[in-house]
Amino acid sequence: MNKCKRCGNVIKLRAVTLSDGFVCYKCFEELGFQPSDRKYHTHTSYDEIKCGKSAYIENLIETESAKDAKRVAEQLGFRIAHYGDEREIDATDEELEIFDTIKGMIVYPSDQLRLVRKSDNYVTAMFGDWDLARFKYTDRAKWIAFPVAEKGTAKHYIEDPAEASDFADMVTSSLSHIVKYSSR
Repeated sequence: MNKCKRCGNVIKLRAVTLSDGFVCYKCFEELGFQPSDRKYHTHTSYDEIKCGKSAYIENLIETESAKDAKRVAEQLGFRIAHYGDEREIDATDEELEIFDTIKGMIVYPSDQLRLVRKSDNYVTAMFGDWDLARFKYTDRAKWIAFPVAEKGTAKHYIEDPAEASDFADMVTSSLSHIVKYSSR
């Protein structure tokens, strides 16, 4: 029979497996951890978590180097979204069709328009360094959004990629916003 390293009670069914023993679910949560944290501690000793989750996180941050940041984040149960970093576009055919429709609305200077992925959740049509439109078209999500500072982001649900042409006024509004604020 396994015993909890914190309370000493016999663990009948459920425990968090540590590198040097076990902690019962109740004690683990009393230390400030969440149920979703349970699977991340198979390489962690009891001494590392006995002061609670906040102390454990502070210790990880202090002792680990920047090159190990991804591993540390995974140990803590965090998923890194990488927002803002451009990476492989990986757009659906429908998203490429929406981008082509938007590109067809801009006559000059169309060379400043490009498609990028800065978020795990959608692709972005950028004009220069500014977001012109964001959109997602998959089996589960079908929308297009236009960031306009005065009104926030206007998100519209669509059924077909061809509907992007219905938003010429929003493209114009978004472009005028970009021109207004980029010249400051």
